Formats: sequence, C-alpha cells, structure tokens
Amino acid sequence: MHRAIAAATPTLQPTQPPHNVYAVPRYTFYGQDDDVAFVETNDEFASLTETYDAYNGAQFHIVSTAGQLRVCLGDDDDTGCWNIALGPVSGANPVPAWPITLGAANGELSATITVDAPADARLIEVTA
Repeated sequence: MHRAIAAATPTLQPTQPPHNVYAVPRYTFYGQDDDVAFVETNDEFASLTETYDAYNGAQFHIVSTAGQLRVCLGDDDDTGCWNIALGPVSGANPVPAWPITLGAANGELSATITVDAPADARLIEVTA
C-alpha cells in the first residue's frame, strides 16, 4: 500500500536589501598623516573604506551616464595639510550638479568631501 506524501510548499518571504545598499552611491574623500588618502565607498556593491598610498597625491574619477567628476587629493608641503580639489574630467565634460558636502575630518590635517552620485556611478582610481 502506498500513501501519497504531501510535500510542504515553502512560503516565500520577501527579502530585505543588505544594510549597505544606498539609493545613490556615496563617496567620501579625506587625507591622513602625510601620505595616506582614504576613500569611503557606500553603493550597491560595497560599504568600505580603502586606503591609498598618496605621497604624491591621489586622483579619482566618478563616472556616470549623468556626468563625470574628478577628485584630487594632495598633501600641501608648506602646511602638511591635505587639499581636496574637485573639477571636470575634461573640457567636454563639465562638472555635474551632484550634491557635494564639505565637512571636517577626524584629525586636524584634512577636510572631507562627500559626493552623492547617480545610481549608475562608479569610482575609478586614476593615480595614487
């Protein structure tokens, strides 16, 4: 005699996105000591802080279909403080009108720049 065994039908539960998923990518740049640059990345791929050996400075491009932005970090030889510059990637790509915040870093040597970029933006290391 065979009995049919009813298979339990799993109930699908909606999943929540990971806590590090942001509606827009957010990139925060700052320097520390005399040769280390930091970039905090919070986007759909990662929430992390990367360190760059930047004794001669560091340059990054934030690239999106909505525009491109160049970010340069450099250590000022006279003051020992970090300077952060924003500008166009080229003459054909004007600076986009993305939200940018200037703030204080944890130490006395640098400011922070935070860029809220469009959803398809990616950070590219140009030099470090």
